[in-house]
Amino acid sequence: KYKKHLVNLRTGFFFGLLSSGIILSRLVIGRLIDRGHLLHLMIAGLSLLFISFTIFALNPFPSAFYGLAFFIGVGFGLVSPGFQNLFVNLGNPSERGIANGTFLSGWDLGIATGTLLGAPIAQHFGYNNLYLFGAGMVGAGLLIFIKISKPHYLKNKINA
Repeated sequence: KYKKHLVNLRTGFFFGLLSSGIILSRLVIGRLIDRGHLLHLMIAGLSLLFISFTIFALNPFPSAFYGLAFFIGVGFGLVSPGFQNLFVNLGNPSERGIANGTFLSGWDLGIATGTLLGAPIAQHFGYNNLYLFGAGMVGAGLLIFIKISKPHYLKNKINA
């Protein structure tokens, strides 16, 4: 389904839009986190990723491919610094390096695992199913964040 519609697209343009979304969201997220909106931004970022990947999977046309790239970038731009702040705020000030290292190791492991699993999923089930799987993973992560991580954070945060 995806190959038929997206064969001749310029992926460089896609990644330019995605990067623009990341950059623009990161220009404002720090100020919003400092104003106490960390958890709202996390939920917004995860929701945006879930919606974007779902639409992306169900609409394999160039308009969706390019149109959603920016929003996927914004989602990642909100989620990445948000999770990093969660890790830092749960540790003592003397353990910020450990918290950052743990977060970044987990982030890198997630990217590597996604890359390794994504290729066989796309090969056997198609790209649209790969994106649906990704949307499902983000949706599950959003529910876990709301039900488990958010209450744990609110109860245990040290640096807010």
